[in-house]
Formats: sequence, structure tokens, C-alpha cells
Amino acid sequence: MKTKAIILFLAILLVAPVLIVRAATTSSNLKGKILIQVESKGEAWYVNPKDGLRYYLANGDEALKIMKKLGVGVNNRDISRIKTDASFRKKFIGKILLQVESHGEAYYISSDGRYNYLKDGAAAFAIMKKLGIGISNANLNKITSTCLDSNSGMILFTGDNCPHCKNVEDYILQNKIKSKLSFQELEVYNNIANSKLLTEKTKQCNLSSLGVPLFFDGKNCIQGDNLIIDFLSAKVQPAVVNNPKGPMISYKPVIYLYPTTKQIVKLNIDYKGKFIVTYPEYNNGWNVTAYPDGKIVNNIDGKEYSYLFWEGIFDENVNYNQSAGFIVAGKDTANFLQNKLQEFGLTPKEYNEFIVYWLPQMLNNEFNLIHFATKAEYDDKAVLNITPKPDSVLRVFMTFKKLDNKISVFPQVIKPFVRTGFSVVEWGGTEIK
Repeated sequence: MKTKAIILFLAILLVAPVLIVRAATTSSNLKGKILIQVESKGEAWYVNPKDGLRYYLANGDEALKIMKKLGVGVNNRDISRIKTDASFRKKFIGKILLQVESHGEAYYISSDGRYNYLKDGAAAFAIMKKLGIGISNANLNKITSTCLDSNSGMILFTGDNCPHCKNVEDYILQNKIKSKLSFQELEVYNNIANSKLLTEKTKQCNLSSLGVPLFFDGKNCIQGDNLIIDFLSAKVQPAVVNNPKGPMISYKPVIYLYPTTKQIVKLNIDYKGKFIVTYPEYNNGWNVTAYPDGKIVNNIDGKEYSYLFWEGIFDENVNYNQSAGFIVAGKDTANFLQNKLQEFGLTPKEYNEFIVYWLPQMLNNEFNLIHFATKAEYDDKAVLNITPKPDSVLRVFMTFKKLDNKISVFPQVIKPFVRTGFSVVEWGGTEIK
């Protein structure tokens, strides 16, 4: 019941008329107040009277955590005094009080010295209509933000008027990510403390460039809108496929080589599994002469090939995170693959050869759940070692699962591939049974 009341408390907070902080603002004169970020998306913050830090009220659960962690426990005798003694109440202005000798009832003591019992939605509405304070981004940024959850040592660094930051922010808003995952959002262009923290985290992650958007997950840094969206998508929803049945087979990965000039190329695969077949014969690696138009001549047999082909079985099952991907009707598969593979950066020759192989296996399914594997899911399990080292490498590994009915997944973000210098392109895939 208390959680529901808090959820209503927050929902009302976002729609109720509020006062606006217009004067110079510091955490000291806003301690104990609930602030509404009116120039953003109506985010709610509570300024803790004890440390002057602002805590983000992401959702009902977060508000409940804040009440429990930051709330001051009081006994029944003090609660009785608070209800009757105005001078006694002044000791608790701006604080959240928990009636610890009863059922943990929550009270908020507002700046006018009144006690406000968070009994239900109606009470919350009255409180917020009267007490909610709107605040500009500039003034809010003067108050250092923090969070309670060490798991939420996670931080999204953004900058005002940064277009890539907006892509991430729009994704978070549209998919209600903050109702499922707790993290701070820190704007760095207008806040020196936030900017210093970004520099700190960038150094901690050994990144060579400093920029936003950047997401710090507590240990690692994810930089760039597409990668952050992929990370959040996987984080908030568990993988659809956790325990695939049967051996995981890498079907028909083919490798195209495009040097800038005629070039001898040596290539081997550090594969976490066993090869089923290779063409031309692998011989612990391939030794070929590659041409700018994609022609390949095997230096062992002197014959010409369109690409290097291999298939293999992983030593153990691989968990592909299909919570991000696409739900495609079988009849629409060809058109979908043409568009998505072109979006990746495959040429018509490359994506047509991909489609010719995979379409017969997908066309007659009612629906297909299609996911393009990430680096961690595929690249690191089948590492390409190429000499000379290519300037650009694209690896497209599709996983698909036959479905009888539509399900909901997060749309996967496709990052276009730019070919520069000596380029290598590989495509392959597997079916999740």
C-alpha cells in the first residue's frame, strides 16, 4: 500500500502546478525540498537535509528506498508531539520521518512546519499541489546529485544540446528505462563537478577520448549513443534465449577481403569450438592473394575463390541476448534483410549471398526473432587474426528463432560500417532452437 501511495505521489508530482525557483539557488536553501525538473521531462529530486545532495526519485520503488535509507526513525511518542507541537516539528523540517514503532508510516515535514502524512493518493495530490517546487536545469546543476544504490553507481553523462545525448535520452524516455533501472544522469557542460567526474571515469576506463554521451556501469565505460542504447536494452530485460537446445553451430560464415592493392593475406581463426568444414581447406589458416575487387586466390592450390568459408560447432552453448532485436513476419524476411544488411554496410553482392543462404530457412516461419550478435557474443569467441592487419572490419552474425506468435523486444540499434583502407567483411549466423 505504501509503495502505491509513493507511486501516486510521484505521478502527481509531475502534473501538479508548482512554484518555480528563480533566484540564485544552492543546496543549502533547498535542503529538504522536493524539486521538479521543469525544463526537462519533469524528473523529481529530493534534497537530503543531512548532506545537501539531491537524490533522484526515478519511480515508486526508488522513492521507497529513499524513505527507508534517508528517513529518520521516530517513536510513537515523538509522532504524537509532531502532530500537536509546532515548535517541536521545526526540528524536522524537510525530513522524512518513519514511525518505526508502528507500521513504518511515512510523514514529510514541509518548510512551513506542517506535517504531511503520505496516507494515499489524495493526500499525496494535496501535498504536491501545495509543495512541489519547479527548478531550472541551471539551478538544479548547482546541487550535486548522488544515489543510494551501489548497483546504481551507474551514471549517464550527457551535455546540453548534444544530439547523440538526445538520442539516448529519447530512448530512455520512450522505453521507460528509469522505471526498470536506477542510474544518475549528470550534465557536464554546465556543471564543473560533473565535468570533473566524467574526466575521472574516462581515465579510470583508460579511454583515449573525452566525450558524451558516456555511460559508466560501475566498472566499465560505454561511449556513444548506439552502444549505450544496446547496453541499456540488454540490462533492463533478460535475454529471451538463455539456454538454447542442442549444439550451437556457426553456419556459413564467409569472409570477404578487400585490400587497396593486390596483397598476400594470412588469416586464421581463434575459434572456441571445432570446425565442421572449410573451403578452401583451412590448413591451420589460409594463405591467399587478395585483390581490391574481392577476388581471392588460394596460394596453396592456385585456384580462385569468391570468399573464405567455414562452419563450426562451439565447445559450449552461447547465450545470445535476444531481448534486443526485431520481430519479422516470415513473408517479410527478404525485404527486412535487404534493408538491415544494407544499413550495416553490406554491398548488394554480399547481402544477396547472405539472403540466398538464409531465406529458405526463415521464409515459411510465422515470425522470426532476429538478433545481430554483439562483439561479446560472437567476435570474442571466433577471433580473426589477419596479416597484414586490416583498417576496417565488419562482422555480421545473425541469430534467429522461429516464433508462432509476436512478442515484444527492444529494437536493436544498427551501427553503419564505414569501409576504409584494407577492409574485411564477414557474415554468418545460427538458428536458436
